[in-house]
Amino acid sequence: MSAAEMAPAAKPPGRYRKVEVRTWGDERFRALSKLPPCGQGLWLYLMVGPRTGQIPGLICAGPAAMAEDLGWPLKGFQEAFREAFAYGMAQADFEARLVWLPNAIRHNPPASPNVVKSWGAEFDLVPECALKRTAYDALRVSIHAVGEAFGQAFDKSWRKPSAKPSPKPSLMPSPNQEQEQEQEQEQEFNSLSDPNGSSSTPLAPTAGTPGNMANGGNMANGEAPPKPARKAKKTAEPKPGLLPCPYKAIIALYHEHLPMLPRVVLENDRRHALMRKFWAFPLTSIRRDGTRRANNAEEALAWIGQYFERASHNPFLMGEGRRDGEHANWRCDFDFLMSERGMKQVIEKTQVPASDEPPALPAPPPSVPDQALLALEAAS
Repeated sequence: MSAAEMAPAAKPPGRYRKVEVRTWGDERFRALSKLPPCGQGLWLYLMVGPRTGQIPGLICAGPAAMAEDLGWPLKGFQEAFREAFAYGMAQADFEARLVWLPNAIRHNPPASPNVVKSWGAEFDLVPECALKRTAYDALRVSIHAVGEAFGQAFDKSWRKPSAKPSPKPSLMPSPNQEQEQEQEQEQEFNSLSDPNGSSSTPLAPTAGTPGNMANGGNMANGEAPPKPARKAKKTAEPKPGLLPCPYKAIIALYHEHLPMLPRVVLENDRRHALMRKFWAFPLTSIRRDGTRRANNAEEALAWIGQYFERASHNPFLMGEGRRDGEHANWRCDFDFLMSERGMKQVIEKTQVPASDEPPALPAPPPSVPDQALLALEAAS
């Protein structure tokens, strides 16, 4: 096969359709049946919804406001957003009420340098946070890639966000955070519902009061002190700085690449713990050449898909050939592939051409923004 035949085909030009933002407020449109909470519905809303602004991909709104726009319960919105986040399509700092769609600028480049200047004034109104700095760097690369005049307009009119350290963006509220917020809201409701303004929580008795003697005992009379209350069992949480584990996406990839193996029906704490440990591997481990296997959720999911595909080429895991002794009735399943033994079997003991791990994805031709990034790095 010639080099020309092996080269990746050029990406065809995109086809676009204009959508009027006022559609969302049209009386007849609002009379139609509502979108149910889902990832696809949320993605369309984030791309062409009423909260979109002048700068492609930047939305200044919190989850409650967006859920209200869609007519969804807050929990349904959060679940849909987790899907988009797991695939690297959207990021958010909900404390700063900021959402960022990394690829939106590629489909909506500025029409002129004057547009870039107007975007700079709009960008000043975006809340300061770590996610704003991430968006600034990505937008700078993409706008410089459009042309020299566009890059000059950006450098002259855009003010770089503050470099002051701040906590990492809350990409998705954790279950513990949601529970704490619900408890706080319940306490506030109880205090507001009391006409006297008193708290519904009884005050603890002070030392020496009859209540203390009855409940806690009197050590002077030989009574035993009260037993300390049991601490609530802590749920396992992801390591600080690690992306949330997309459980359903991992299971879906397993079903897609290994339909011949037993299906996953139940999700429980044990399986979630296995998946969290497995999810951390591509995001934290290093290849032989010193590069990380995955730098974001999208790359990690791509690696996991390749991992399952590699497993399908392992004769032992697929039950091919004769098995004796303890392996006579054994069958590979999802839990085994998530374990350290399963990873060793797939990565080290699967014979595939010229690779010691899941094969890499075919490298696409470098996009214009990527070429601009290389040029900027070389110039800096």
